[in-house]
Amino acid sequence: MTAARLRFGIWALVHGPRAAHQDPEEPYDASWVRNRDLILAAEELGYDSTLIAQHTINPHQEDLDQLEAWSAAAAIAALTKRIEIIAAIKPYLYHPVVLAKLALGIENISRGRFAINLVNAWNRPELEKAGIGFPEHDARMLTARNGSPSCPA
Repeated sequence: MTAARLRFGIWALVHGPRAAHQDPEEPYDASWVRNRDLILAAEELGYDSTLIAQHTINPHQEDLDQLEAWSAAAAIAALTKRIEIIAAIKPYLYHPVVLAKLALGIENISRGRFAINLVNAWNRPELEKAGIGFPEHDARMLTARNGSPSCPA
């Protein structure tokens, strides 16, 4: 039996590096340019994947930058050739048809290198500021399977 090759990935710095909270030398930078450069360097170094986490507001400090996951994933898909792009998406924010259409568009741009990690959301202020509220864990997971709260599938 042949063992599967170990794969390595990186997290995109969508809300800036966590080290910036402890290291005064580390800039708090969630810009498109920094993320683009990081992911292109990771692909060049042989990394297999990148995860781009979706947040509508910065989970660490609301007034700091926050890269938008869908547009960043599409742009990275167009700029890269090999690395897999994984978007950690909160289906609670989308009607299932809209989510599928967005994903299929990026899948096409990436030529088959796009994946979705469906997450149930953990950042209460993010959903509350969107006017959605923050249901209990199991309700958020049920919605992840069945569609957005306003447009159930």
